[in-house]
Amino acid sequence: MEKFLFITAISGMGAVARARQVALPSDIVTTTMGSIDDLPADATASMQRDIMEGRASELEAQTGAVVRLAAQAGIATPVNAFIYHCLLAMERRARGLGRAQA
Repeated sequence: MEKFLFITAISGMGAVARARQVALPSDIVTTTMGSIDDLPADATASMQRDIMEGRASELEAQTGAVVRLAAQAGIATPVNAFIYHCLLAMERRARGLGRAQA
């Protein structure tokens, strides 16, 4: 299930990129998954480490950007939106922001 969700998220990013006329290789999802599959099992992303340790992360600049650009283009990216909204409260807390401030 994890892999399916990750592939869906990457596919959403690709759809947003294409809608914004960013040229991507046709095999971008396969290539990206191959790179991730080659990582050690205990590898983590800097955003994951930051969020887990209560530090401000790149959530807005990365996942948030995908969600916003998808909405502008009329593209559904439910997995990306789910990830963003699940992590948003922790990100706001790390930045000292309240829930009401978006």
